[in-house]
Amino acid sequence: MTMHRVIWITLIPAVLIALCVWTLQVTAAPQTASSRNTNDAATLLARASARTNIESPSSVPFVLFAKAKYALNQQSVEGTYALGWAAPNLYREDLQYGNVHETILVSGGKLYRVGQDTPHTYLWARMIKRALQWSLPSGARAKERPQGEHYGSGAQLTCIVANAAETHERICLDPNNYEPFSYDVSSPSGKQTWTFADYTSLANALSNSQRFPTAITYKDDRGTSAELDIQSIAAVSGFAPNEFTSPAGTPAQDLPNHAQ
Repeated sequence: MTMHRVIWITLIPAVLIALCVWTLQVTAAPQTASSRNTNDAATLLARASARTNIESPSSVPFVLFAKAKYALNQQSVEGTYALGWAAPNLYREDLQYGNVHETILVSGGKLYRVGQDTPHTYLWARMIKRALQWSLPSGARAKERPQGEHYGSGAQLTCIVANAAETHERICLDPNNYEPFSYDVSSPSGKQTWTFADYTSLANALSNSQRFPTAITYKDDRGTSAELDIQSIAAVSGFAPNEFTSPAGTPAQDLPNHAQ
C-alpha cells in the first residue's frame, strides 16, 4: 500500500464527519435571529402571565383591597378600591373616594354600574388589569435586552422591546421568576409608564405559584399619575349570597372586550 493511499483512507472518514456536522447545523437552524428573539420574548411574557394572572379561569376566588391615589396637574384624589373575584365573568369592584361610591358588577354575561364613571376610578381598575396579562401586540417584532440590576429589589432584569406600527413597548421583568417590574409604552397619543413591586402570594391559597404586585404606579406625559397600595389579597372559599346580585333598577350593559 502506497503512502498516498494511506493518506486518502485516513482523510475519508474525517471528510464524511465534517459533512454530517455541517448538514446537522443547517437543518437545526431554520429560524432567523429575529424570529428566535420574538419567540423567546413571547415565551417570557407567557410565563409572566401564568405567574401574575390571578384572574385566569383556573385561579381560585379571592378578595383584594387597596388604598388608591390619583393626581392630575397637582390636584389629587384619594380613595379605596375593593375587588371580589369568583370567575372571569363573575366579579365585583367597589371604588370609593370622599362621599362618592361606585360599584361595577359583572354577572350573567352583563355589566352593571352604580355611580358615576370617573377618570380616576377607571384608571384604578385598569391598573389592576394591566398587571394580569402580558403579551406582544399583533405583528410586533421583539427582542430581549439584559438591563442590569433593579434598584429596589436587586433582581437582574431582562427587558423585552417590541415595535408594532407606531407603538413602542418595553417590558422589564425578572427572568428567574417572571415577575414584571415596569411597562413603558409610547405612541402618537403619548407616553405611559407603569411600575410593579413588592410581589406577594395570595393569603390562604393552597399554592404559591401565582404572585401579584402590592405596589402599582402609573404616570403619563399629560400630568396624570396614580398609585395603588394593596393592603390585602386573599383566597376565599365563597362569597355572601347577594355579593353578585344585580342592583335593582340598574340597566344591564354589554361587556366591553377587556371585561369578558
